[in-house]
Order: sequence, then C-alpha cells, then structure tokens
Amino acid sequence: GDGVTQDEAKAFPLLTQAANGGAPQAMQELGELYFTGQGVAQDRYQGMIWTIRAGEKGAPLALIHIGREYASGVSVPKDLSKAVFFMTIGIQHAQPARRNALLPALENITRQMSADDVKKIQQDAQKWGPGQGALAQVLADANAQHGKVP
Repeated sequence: GDGVTQDEAKAFPLLTQAANGGAPQAMQELGELYFTGQGVAQDRYQGMIWTIRAGEKGAPLALIHIGREYASGVSVPKDLSKAVFFMTIGIQHAQPARRNALLPALENITRQMSADDVKKIQQDAQKWGPGQGALAQVLADANAQHGKVP
C-alpha cells in the first residue's frame, strides 16, 4: 500500500511471482497473506511453507512469525522453547529500529519459562544460521500438525 491503494488480491499474484523467484521478503509476505486469508483463501499450512522458505533465507520477520506460530500452537504444535528460539533469532537480525517493537511479544513468552531455560535457548539461538534445510524440523512439525505426509 505504499504510494498506492492497498489491495491484497492484486498483491497476491505479484508476491507469488516474486516469491517463486526467490525473494525472501515476498515469501514472508505471501506467507502472511495465507495466514490471514487476505487476498487469498486462508491456508495456514501454505502460510507456514512460505514462511519457512523465507526463514531459511534469513528473513527476520519470517523467523519471528515461526516463533509466533510455535507460541500459538495453531500451525505447528505449541512449543514455547521453539517460540523463544525463533523469535530470538528473528529479533537479533531485525533492523535495530524494529527490535523494540518486537521485544514485548518475546518477553510475554519468556515470563512463562525459567530464566535458566531462556538463557540456554538464547545461547543456542546465537549458533543458528540460515540455509536450505535449516528449518527442516519446523517443516516436519507443520506437516504433522496439518496431517501432511512429506
């Protein structure tokens, strides 16, 4: 919607084209359209697929959204440890100006866990790196949650 009227239905084919071309931001935004059902029929599984693809390319918001999904337990099984792990990675790689806006969601989750557990998860998050297959377990969790056979 920057400079034009926001229209998710028109954005969908353009984002799909860009995502299929390998653009991580387009993958992340396409995943979000599927999650919300804006401009396309809602499909949380497809939302996870596109978000995983973007996350494997290191897209910070995609990693945060993966964490969000683990926190909610809708698109993948609920797992607060994995939620903290992926949200931590995403926030660490987000633009500095955005980090403060993203931290409250992470803090809400970490309050439900022991400080020692959070510290260990955040240390493990420092070691994670993007790459093809880096989110294979997330894909397996999404497949299991949605009854998909790989």
